[in-house]
Amino acid sequence: MKFINKVLKNKVKLLFAIVILLTIILIVSMVIFFTDNSSKPGYGNRLDGIKEVEIDKEKANHMVSTMEKEKNVKSVTYNIQGKIVNVIIKVGKGTKTKDAKNLASKVTDCFEKEQVQYYDFQIFIENEDTNNTSYPIIGYKKATSDNFSFTKDRGEK
Repeated sequence: MKFINKVLKNKVKLLFAIVILLTIILIVSMVIFFTDNSSKPGYGNRLDGIKEVEIDKEKANHMVSTMEKEKNVKSVTYNIQGKIVNVIIKVGKGTKTKDAKNLASKVTDCFEKEQVQYYDFQIFIENEDTNNTSYPIIGYKKATSDNFSFTKDRGEK
């Protein structure tokens, strides 16, 4: 009984303590909600199974050397980031856009079928002739598709 009487006499203090407690709980909840949980991988589960079809440096360098033997190809570089294989091909002056686009399928021919079906391929084709308005050409092949999609032709020069 004495306890209840003390509580009733200190209503303001009790109310103030409850408000402070709720404010602390709210602030902690917001901090937890809005902060990044960096213990989780950046790609989440999107890279599950990549170890079985991983493209090693030897395979990628083989693709580079094979592509550099192609007619009109001056240089080839690549970058693999997650599930995306970026390939930059520089072709010589006078290379027709049709011939340049055919290089994209030759890139995927350098890899195993399982790798081509797992990775997305992004091909950037540049021309030595910087005045050629038909370039650059960008091609993209999603892992689940069979063919590349290219930027719209801007006319042959």
